[in-house]
Order: sequence, then structure tokens, then C-alpha cells
Amino acid sequence: MDDNNLDLKAQYNIIAKAREYHKYNNSRNVSGKTRQTYNKIAERLIFLDKCLSINCQVSKSSYYVYKAAFISFLLDKISEVVPGLDKLKKLALPYFAE
Repeated sequence: MDDNNLDLKAQYNIIAKAREYHKYNNSRNVSGKTRQTYNKIAERLIFLDKCLSINCQVSKSSYYVYKAAFISFLLDKISEVVPGLDKLKKLALPYFAE
């Protein structure tokens, strides 16, 4: 199997895992302000500092804040994508049913 061309079963497993994370993200009790703060921290770490939370040389308390921000950011991004995947699946089903 070519690494760039995952088989359908592997793709469905990835999508199923994304749905689980999406459900978890919707069930979290994180205030809007905290979520916004986490997103700012994660964007700065990822895009400006080019540093993941596990690679940053920071204090223990900062490490846990960075870790929470990074996880929250990823969960939000997954939640943005999942509804689009479901719409694509509904659109594609008639073509594969033939």
C-alpha cells in the first residue's frame, strides 16, 4: 500500500476517530474566553514559535497550560472539519451506490 494512498478502511477509521473527538469536544465545559485564550496560545506556539508543547523549554506550570491549549486547539479544528465530512459522505453516496 502506498503511504500517500490510504485504503478506504483506514480512511473510515480516521474519520470515525475524528467523530469521537468531535463528540468529546462538544461535551467539554470550557468557557468561550478560555477557549479563545487557548487558541491564541496554540496559534502562537504552532505558527510563530514553531514549538509543540512537549518540545518547549518552559516551567512545569507553563507546560501544562501549553498542553491544554494545544489539545483544545486541535479538538476545535477537528470539530470544524467533521460536519463537512458528513456532508461530503451524503453527497458521494449516490455515486457509489450505482
